[in-house]
Amino acid sequence: MGHDRHKHKETLSVLLISNTGQNSKQFHISTLFLKLAVSIVALVCVVAVAVVFWFGTDSRKTAKLQEQLTAQAEQMQKLEEEKESLKSRNIELTQKNEALRKEQQEQHQEETTEEETQSSDPFCPTRHPYDGNGMWIDPYAEGHEYMSIHTKAEGNVIAAGNGTVVLVGSDETHSLVIEIDHQNGYRTRYMCMQEVEVNVQEGAQAENGDVLAKILTDDTQLDYQVIFNDKIIDPLLVIEAKG
Repeated sequence: MGHDRHKHKETLSVLLISNTGQNSKQFHISTLFLKLAVSIVALVCVVAVAVVFWFGTDSRKTAKLQEQLTAQAEQMQKLEEEKESLKSRNIELTQKNEALRKEQQEQHQEETTEEETQSSDPFCPTRHPYDGNGMWIDPYAEGHEYMSIHTKAEGNVIAAGNGTVVLVGSDETHSLVIEIDHQNGYRTRYMCMQEVEVNVQEGAQAENGDVLAKILTDDTQLDYQVIFNDKIIDPLLVIEAKG
């Protein structure tokens, strides 16, 4: 009984023999120590594998995150470039719009100045050629190079602007044709199809609004023609220039 209680612990013996056979060493290792050492080595291996796996996974996550950050940075750069491009385009369009606005203002100013000049120029034939009650028969058109006015008795044919009377006569259609040279490129013709009372002679100086002829009967047709630089134009272009 006592011998069993004092039984030696189980051990492993390791004998190391030199290749010369002269020296040898023997080690005794407890099985418990050996088991403990193996367990520690196994644990270390598991921990090492876990660490390697964790770092590998983390490295892949880091690489993926870095890739996403790089893509986002490139997208931000692209958006910034597009923003700068749009900004430049907006500045360009603003400059063009401002230039167009100034051009339109200058053109409007020129047109206004021209109209004011025409309105203030007594030689420009801007007045309506008839001062009585009447109505349009035919407007100026291709093949009808004057405007026709259906007049009433007691109305007057009047000079549309200052100038020299260069013709008082008639033609195959009209019993009276009066032509005034306004000395600024404009000439006007006043043509009546029925008999009227003439109040002017060739060579006379007519002023804006002067009576050239008196209408004697209703239904007298007055054909009015405007010539500018030897080209027949629509009379309303000149009359409307005065507003």
